[in-house]
Amino acid sequence: MSPPLLDEVRARLGFHKLSPVWAKVEIVLGLLAAGLGLFVGLPAASRPPEDGWPLVAAGLALFVLGGSLTLAGHRSHLYQASLERLALLVEEVRRGNNAPLPGPQTPDQTRATGGDVV
Repeated sequence: MSPPLLDEVRARLGFHKLSPVWAKVEIVLGLLAAGLGLFVGLPAASRPPEDGWPLVAAGLALFVLGGSLTLAGHRSHLYQASLERLALLVEEVRRGNNAPLPGPQTPDQTRATGGDVV
């Protein structure tokens, strides 16, 4: 799969290039923020409500925002993988490759070959 093909697919779909390094940074920062939210919020939850609610709220906010950031990084990885698969599919279609994929035969293929599994 060629990088110009990836660039062409990105351009036609209106996507911009995503950085895999930034996606990993998003995941790590999100996990750190979620962990910090648990670290802050859980001990504060055992305090009386008058004293502990600001820390519980801050911990919950950190946990939710950290989880969102982690999911955004994961989504970036999924988009990158999906785009690479799409470019591979476009490349195969352009080449006109009609060769069957390796794998188990379906019952229709078995009947077509006279019962012998190829």
